[in-house]
Amino acid sequence: MLIHINKYQCMKCKEASKSRWASSKSGSYGKGVLNTFDDPYRTERVGLLGEAAYGLFIGRPEDTDFSYIQGGDTADFKHGKFKVDMKCASRNSGKVLVAKFANSKEYKVDKDIYVAGYMVSDTGEVASVELVGWCYKAQVLKSPVEKGKGDWYNYVLYYDKLKPMDELLGLVKALSPPKKTERDEFIEDYRSRENGIRKDFCAA
Repeated sequence: MLIHINKYQCMKCKEASKSRWASSKSGSYGKGVLNTFDDPYRTERVGLLGEAAYGLFIGRPEDTDFSYIQGGDTADFKHGKFKVDMKCASRNSGKVLVAKFANSKEYKVDKDIYVAGYMVSDTGEVASVELVGWCYKAQVLKSPVEKGKGDWYNYVLYYDKLKPMDELLGLVKALSPPKKTERDEFIEDYRSRENGIRKDFCAA
């Protein structure tokens, strides 16, 4: 599912990428494997664009958290008690990686849902991301492990093994009902008061 990210969202991602949590990680690849002298925040920006795309996909762009959290964020999104980790690759390689071990440290697979996507375009002003599919934590733990760059070892999620995004959207709607607007709250309060008046009138 192709998601287009507008100029405002791209600007937010670009600004936040400079202080995103990946920049605080240690190790030879802690600063981001995609980062270069000409594009020093690419790793962080790609991740944020993936999160922005997911926020747009679920119809809640305001839920995208662009803030910096020391030591890493606890979850990209939350739907009820379910924590979601959005994994966005810089290109379509047919798979996305979830870290298992690196720099003498084992990484926990502690999110409930993992979503995979990849960058289709990024002009610096607008971008587009293809959201490929998703899976539960259990599938990640059963996925093959491959050695990456340096001493990184990753679970490999192949796109053709993932569940369709439409199925996830139905789950999200069930877990996270739409937030009430001020208008909704006004109507609810009005109806509650109206019912109260009717009960008083009937009692009299």
